[in-house]
Amino acid sequence: MMWYNYVNISGGGVAVRRTRGMIMSQSQEALSPSTRSTPHVRGYLSVKAAAEILGIGERSVRRAIERHKLTSSRLGRMHFIPTRFVSAYRSERKLRERRAKERGSGAA
Repeated sequence: MMWYNYVNISGGGVAVRRTRGMIMSQSQEALSPSTRSTPHVRGYLSVKAAAEILGIGERSVRRAIERHKLTSSRLGRMHFIPTRFVSAYRSERKLRERRAKERGSGAA
């Protein structure tokens, strides 16, 4: 890989940043996964936010959506999950965990 100097001449100032690999324009850079942010929509959560609240991985949240255990709305490739459904799913998970513990302790 080669090192490139990326020159940004916006707002009257000049900023030079060294990057490794391909030179990307600002518009391409804005769309790259590492810098892209999920828009915040009132009453909805991103997959990442839902995973943090539920204490599970993002893949597990996507799997729950695929299995219709969680309802989501999509905007392109992004899922938006209503907050009330995340709360209901969390309560359901806690109840299942509690029942599994009771069954496990009852057999011992």
